[in-house]
Amino acid sequence: MFLMASFILLLNKSYSQNEGLNKKEIGVESVEVENAFTFILNKFDNYDIIILGENHRVKSELDFTNKLLPYLYNYGVKTFAFEFLSQESQDKIDQLLIKDTFDNELLNNIISYKPRWYIKEYKQLIYCLWQLNKRKDISIIACDGSENNSSVDRDSLMAKNILANYQKTKERIFVYCGRNHSFTDFYQYRGKEEKIKRMGNILYERNPKQVYNINFVPTIVLDTSNTYCIYNLPNIDSSAYKEPKAIDIDNTLYKDYFLNDKNLARNPKHSLGDIFNGVIILNQIELQICESDQAIENYRTMFEEYKEMIQIFKTIKNCNCLNKY
Repeated sequence: MFLMASFILLLNKSYSQNEGLNKKEIGVESVEVENAFTFILNKFDNYDIIILGENHRVKSELDFTNKLLPYLYNYGVKTFAFEFLSQESQDKIDQLLIKDTFDNELLNNIISYKPRWYIKEYKQLIYCLWQLNKRKDISIIACDGSENNSSVDRDSLMAKNILANYQKTKERIFVYCGRNHSFTDFYQYRGKEEKIKRMGNILYERNPKQVYNINFVPTIVLDTSNTYCIYNLPNIDSSAYKEPKAIDIDNTLYKDYFLNDKNLARNPKHSLGDIFNGVIILNQIELQICESDQAIENYRTMFEEYKEMIQIFKTIKNCNCLNKY
């Protein structure tokens, strides 16, 4: 059984109270570094759809998101959209949420449609929301398509499922997905002219004043030398923070700072302001990949993506020197 003990004190605090601002110098300007939980909650005062983009299966990012959920619920956010759930499981998710006793077997059945998601930290997200759902007022949107249907445009499908809920309820929605799906006014390219329209792009096009995009740093990038590396913000020492912090990229000098990542486009030179509205800074000396759940040890032989991630994490290096103004 998953534990919620670490959340108890958080639930008893005031979620609108700011811990205060720390300042880090960048050139002649300063950057406001805020408490990450307060930062996200306050964004819901001005936006209805907040997208948090992750690097898949990074433990510290999933741990942060699991701690975030009680804050969101107590702030009045009751609808949660997840990339790691297939729309075909929507009825099962609805059923699981209202059960008096948590049905771990049903959750295993729901989440095992893609081995990549069969990880305890993803399962914990669902368990956490089930625990919070004492009033039966939480909704989960299962966004993704089936593993067996490769012809589906996943980004269009995820956006469609989220928009259908938003248009019907007008409720605020927290969206949790991979970084590439989270982009709003930034478009990736397959070639010099052909744009890739991501889920966040579609949501933003339909509701430009209601969608805000946040991502994690340090982040994993594929740099111009074809090497996976960790990207940090300059002059920000994440290890100095006891709690996660956040920066509004739209309002800082960082918005003009380049992120060289070949995963983003043919021409990878884009500023942080092009890509993100806000970022979450985690205190992490070393990134760790989540282990696949022991219950599916036999999946490892077919879990090629997991093997690839292990190799990436073994060879990862710091590459701030490649990111210049």
